[in-house]
Amino acid sequence: MPTAIVKPTSVRWPVPAALAVAPLALGVLIAFSADHSARYGLVVLAIFAGVTAIAAGIGAALLPAGPPRTGSIAKAAVGLLGAVAASIGAASIDGAPPAAGAATITWTAAVVLALLAIADVWVGAARRRADRFGRDWLTLGVLEALAAVVVVLVPSGYDHQYTVTDKGLPPVQLDLDAAVMVVGLLGAALAVIGVYLAISAVSLMGRKPAEATA
Repeated sequence: MPTAIVKPTSVRWPVPAALAVAPLALGVLIAFSADHSARYGLVVLAIFAGVTAIAAGIGAALLPAGPPRTGSIAKAAVGLLGAVAASIGAASIDGAPPAAGAATITWTAAVVLALLAIADVWVGAARRRADRFGRDWLTLGVLEALAAVVVVLVPSGYDHQYTVTDKGLPPVQLDLDAAVMVVGLLGAALAVIGVYLAISAVSLMGRKPAEATA
């Protein structure tokens, strides 16, 4: 049986591992949090973007010159700007109408994810034939782009109130609005992205990094 040919890669496992930490942790945090308000979502987004900027900066230091390093630098810049924008958004919606909060978390999350997707798709497209990890970069960018589209598709004025009843307990009135949906979708997207990056990191362990060709 012929031996499978595995493309070399200039990417070391700490790069995707560092990028996986924030989305994995924050995806789980959102899943188990009762607070899905717009402000909470913006705080989570700010943390994700900020940690991504740090991790991408580490990646830029580890990667050789060429598209991967340039893409990591671009990703770090996007993460830094996203963290600032999300932090400002979280501070600005205190006391604002629910619709304004929903619009802020929706468009801030969509823009940050879309810009991260552009950086990753660019690197993946540039390296997919020369580097085994190029395919992973491309897939990551597609996941981020899909997450941005799904978030934008949530109707900004959506608001559904319902009552949960249980024997022996008073009825509980709950409100499912656009902000709650966006934060929930953001948590799911972060979890998927984090798992994918963690799998990529594990697959790179034990591989000797190859010298990149620009």
